[in-house]
Amino acid sequence: MRRENGTAAAIPVFETWKSTLYNIRRSILPTAPTSLDSIIIPEHMSFTYTNEQFLFCNSITPHKVLAFASETALKILSENHHWNADGTFRTSPSLFSQAYYIHVWDEYSMKSMVYSCCQDKSQETYINLYQSLVQYAAKKNITLKPTSILIDFEQSAINAINEVFPSTSVKACHFHYAQNIWKKLKKYGLKRLSKEEHTRRQIANVISLPLVPQNEINNFMEQIIDVLGNIDSKFDKFTDYVLNNYVEDARFISDIWNHFDSIGVRSRTNNHLEGWHRQLNARVRTHPDLWTWYNEIKSSEELVMIRHEQEQAQKRTTRPRKAQNIRDDEKLKLAKRKYFQDQDFDAYQKVLRSISHRYMDVLKDAKDSSDDE
Repeated sequence: MRRENGTAAAIPVFETWKSTLYNIRRSILPTAPTSLDSIIIPEHMSFTYTNEQFLFCNSITPHKVLAFASETALKILSENHHWNADGTFRTSPSLFSQAYYIHVWDEYSMKSMVYSCCQDKSQETYINLYQSLVQYAAKKNITLKPTSILIDFEQSAINAINEVFPSTSVKACHFHYAQNIWKKLKKYGLKRLSKEEHTRRQIANVISLPLVPQNEINNFMEQIIDVLGNIDSKFDKFTDYVLNNYVEDARFISDIWNHFDSIGVRSRTNNHLEGWHRQLNARVRTHPDLWTWYNEIKSSEELVMIRHEQEQAQKRTTRPRKAQNIRDDEKLKLAKRKYFQDQDFDAYQKVLRSISHRYMDVLKDAKDSSDDE
């Protein structure tokens, strides 16, 4: 299945075609490289299935980056200003430490646009990737100037984005913040205490900090510290962690992790990307050879562009969001409007806690994930 003269736009959305799309045109693969310096991308593998340029970066070591994006993807990135980016270790090609992807929100759904694998997770490597992307776009007379890029709590990536896109707001994933909070509760042996309702309420308040107006954060945190301290002095170490990392002279400034201003504007989490990674994990073995990974991302690019054509022509999403997530977003937008009208922070808090409790229900049974802090 290929896109020719807009033919994909009229085709109904059939999820059952995925497996076919992922397996089309399997070519005879070159010999797998044995070192990063020996990687040479054959000419025929530098283009998409529709013969657009795909490879845009094959940098030298150290901090090697191999990156792919089509011109169509660049145009979509330039037209939609809220990006999400995330890396994964499990399906990164052998010889590379991670695969790193950039997705974008348009009016219908989130889509993968840039596919890369990186030698390491250093600031220099991320600068290499983002600068190469900007330069690649500029050669095609396309300007990339995202309003925001949402990532996980990874300082090297934050620094790199600030350098390459100085006017872009870097935002950190709210769910990843909640994961970090939950891990500290477990690390400090507070999970049992946190099951009690009056304690659970305060943990929900901590998890809701990214949704609190920035001018309310310090006072709100002081109240949380007082209540938890009266419950058990064991919570002192936990609240010190929150203060040192997120609140007072913190490791991560509130502009990065606080999402109050972006409620109703953009997504607050990278959950979509993590779900995309899980789907990738199901299709590709752990640390595949480079060419297997390449074939996978090339097929993914084609599928994404078919989806894009369908959505634009049919004026509807091919990836409906979960009803609960839509309800949460609507509740937050309404609560934010009421807060501006009434300045009733207590009423606003109640809405935040209801969302935080849902996060906690997910986290209590989840396996630990990697912590980039």
